[in-house]
Amino acid sequence: MTLSIKNLNLKIFQLGCCCICVLLVLTSFLREEPLNPDALLYLQTAQVYSSFGLKASLAVFSWPFLSITIAFTHKLTSLSLEQCAYLLNLIFVSLFVYAFINFTKILSSNNFFIFSAGILITIYPTLIHAANLITRDLGYWTFSLLALNQILRFTEKSSLKSALLFSAFQLLASLYRYEGILLLLGMPFAFLFFIPKHARLKNRFFNFIQFFILPLVLIIFISIFSFRILSETYLNHPLPNTGDLLFHTLDAWQNNWVRKINALKIGVLEPSAKDSGFLVLLGGSVFVFLFVLAKAINGFYFLLSLHGFYLIKNKKSWAFLNPLKPQDFVLFLFFLLNFFILFVFTLQHQFLAPRYALLFCLLFLILAAKSLEHILFFQRKKWLKVAASTGLTFLLLSSLIHTGPSKHDIIQAGQWLRQLPPSKTIYSNNAQIMYYAGRQFTYTDDIYNNEHLSTLIKQKKLHHYDYIVVHLSRHTPLPPPLKTMTPITYFSSPRGGATWVFSPNPDL
Repeated sequence: MTLSIKNLNLKIFQLGCCCICVLLVLTSFLREEPLNPDALLYLQTAQVYSSFGLKASLAVFSWPFLSITIAFTHKLTSLSLEQCAYLLNLIFVSLFVYAFINFTKILSSNNFFIFSAGILITIYPTLIHAANLITRDLGYWTFSLLALNQILRFTEKSSLKSALLFSAFQLLASLYRYEGILLLLGMPFAFLFFIPKHARLKNRFFNFIQFFILPLVLIIFISIFSFRILSETYLNHPLPNTGDLLFHTLDAWQNNWVRKINALKIGVLEPSAKDSGFLVLLGGSVFVFLFVLAKAINGFYFLLSLHGFYLIKNKKSWAFLNPLKPQDFVLFLFFLLNFFILFVFTLQHQFLAPRYALLFCLLFLILAAKSLEHILFFQRKKWLKVAASTGLTFLLLSSLIHTGPSKHDIIQAGQWLRQLPPSKTIYSNNAQIMYYAGRQFTYTDDIYNNEHLSTLIKQKKLHHYDYIVVHLSRHTPLPPPLKTMTPITYFSSPRGGATWVFSPNPDL
C-alpha cells in the first residue's frame, strides 16, 4: 500500500474521490426529504426569471445568480427546475473535491498527505449535507476555493494569468454570495504588505494591482452599459456616497444591538443584572459562533485537527510554517477574512448555520489530513490506526444510512392536497407543504409560519379557507382550538414531526 501511495496518480485519485462523493450525495437524494425552505425562494426566482426576465426576478430576490444558473440549466436540459438545482449540486461538489485535492497538492507534494486529505474531503459530513440542499453556498465555496488555488499559484510564479483567474473565480463566487467581494478585495493585500519581504515596494504594488485589472475592466464596462440603458429619471438622482452607506450600515448594526440589549433587560435579566445586557449578548454570540463552528468541523475531524496541530507544533511530521513561505501569508489572510465574515454575521444575528463556516473549516481539514497521514502511514501504535479507521468507517456509514429526523410527512401531505380541486383554498403554516401541493404562493410574503397561524386563530379567520394544514415538530402540541377538531387525515414521519389536515368549523 505504501508503494502505491508513493506512486499515486493524482488525476485518477481526484476523479475517484469526486465519484465517491457524488455517489454519497446521490444516496442522500434517495431519501427524498423535502426541499429546504430557502430552496423555495431560489426555485421561485428561477421560474420568474424564465418567464419574465431579470428585472422581475430581482423583485423576488435581490441576489438571483443561483436562480439564473438553474433557469439556464433548465433551458439546456429540459429537466425540471428542482432537478436542475440538484444537477448543479453534483457538479459543484465534484469541482469542490477536485479543487481541494489540488489545494493540498499546492501546499505539499507529499502523496501521503494528499491521499489523507482526499479521503477526508470525500466523506466530509458538512459538505455532503449541504449538497443535499438547494443553496448558494456550494457555488460560493467552489469558486472561492478555485480562486484560492490561483492566488497560491501566484506565490510560486507571478503571472498575469493566475491573477486574472483569481479575479474571475472570486467574482463568480461573489455572484453566489456577496461575502465573496470581501475576499476579492482583501486577498491581494497579502502581496502589498507581506509578500515578498525583500521585494521593493514598486514590485509589490505591481503584483497587487494585477489582481484588480479584471474587476476594474468590469466596473468600467458595467458603468457604461448601465448609463446607456437606465432611464433619465434614475440618472438624475445622485449616486449614494460610499461613506454614507458605511455610516448607515454601522448605525443600523448599533441600533440592532441596542434593541436586543433592551429586550434582554426587560424580558430576561433580573433587575440586579440589567447592566450586564451587553455582556450577555456578546457572550451568547461568541458561544453560538464556537458551538456552530465545532458542529461544522465535525467531532472526529476536530480531534484529528488537534492532533495535527500537535504534530506541526512539535515538528514531528511536517516542517509546516517553518520557515514561513509566501503561501502561508495568503492562507493566513484567507482564514482571517473568513473568520471576520462569520464572526461579524454571528454578532449581528446571534445565528450561524454550520454550512456557512465551511471555507474557514478548511484550516481544520488541513490539520486533520496531517494527523491522518501520520496515523495511517507513520504511527506504530495499532490502536490509533484502528481508532482512525473506525472513525472514517462510521462517517462513511452515517452518510449512507440516515438515522436523524425525517420530514416525509410534508411531502405526503402535499401530494394528498395536490389531488384537491384548484378551487379549494388551502392555508398551511409550512411553505414546503404549499410547494408540494402545487399551489402558487409568494415566498417573500412569509405568511406560512406558526405566527401567522396564531394570528388567524386569534382573529377567527380559519374558516376563510377550505383546508387548514398544520405541520409541527416532535413534542409540539397542536394549538388549543384545533385539538377539539377531528382531522380529515394525518401524516407522520419516523423520528420527525407530523402534519394534520383540518376542515375548519365556521366559528373558527
